[in-house]
Amino acid sequence: MSYTPGPDAPPPQPPAGGYPPPPSYPSPPYQGGGYPPPPSYQSPYPPPYYVPPAPQPPTTSGFAVASLVFGLLGGVLFSVIFGIIALGRTKPGRQRGRGMAIAGLVLSAVWVAAIAAAVVVAVLSPTDTVSARNVKAGDCLADIPTGNRVKFVNTIGCEHPHLGEVVAVLTMPDGQFPDESVFGDYDQRCRDSLASYSSTAVQDPSVDLAVMPPSRDSWRQGDRDIACIATFKSKKTGSIRG
Repeated sequence: MSYTPGPDAPPPQPPAGGYPPPPSYPSPPYQGGGYPPPPSYQSPYPPPYYVPPAPQPPTTSGFAVASLVFGLLGGVLFSVIFGIIALGRTKPGRQRGRGMAIAGLVLSAVWVAAIAAAVVVAVLSPTDTVSARNVKAGDCLADIPTGNRVKFVNTIGCEHPHLGEVVAVLTMPDGQFPDESVFGDYDQRCRDSLASYSSTAVQDPSVDLAVMPPSRDSWRQGDRDIACIATFKSKKTGSIRG
């Protein structure tokens, strides 16, 4: 039969000699202080890495291209300006096109040399280009003009080799532009003028006669002169007058 203490019963007393000590447990094998390190974790993915962008190829200098183009076309001023700018922008490690810039500058130098040579030749040349309406008897021509509308002729001193010499300039009367038959009459007048200008030229087989009449356009502008020109099969030095 069990005994159930009542509400007023005193609390139970510990047994004589107290409670027995708690059982002892072996300490873990970890020898360090504090908590043991967490277990190592192996990620199933490789660590991330940075891929640098691919280097961009250098561009070609537009100034170098412009210098080359103007050098080919003879635009010396622009070619030199653009070429100098391009040389500064095409240094190693910068833009491309240094060769084109140099080529443009070289072509510009060639153009300058050619222009300078042409000017020197024009200045030193004994020839002089004059209007065909301004020639006079005694003028020597470096070459014989061709065509139906001669506007300019190249005169030269008779002491230089030349192919023609003006022996007379005949003036036609005013009026309408004449027919071919009228010009034919002046052919004979020019032959008479050649005989008067040079007594030996008429008999010289190397001397011929050319008649340079006014054109229809020059006639409207008041030109009435016909130039009688003694022409030579080979260049002569000195005048045939006499």
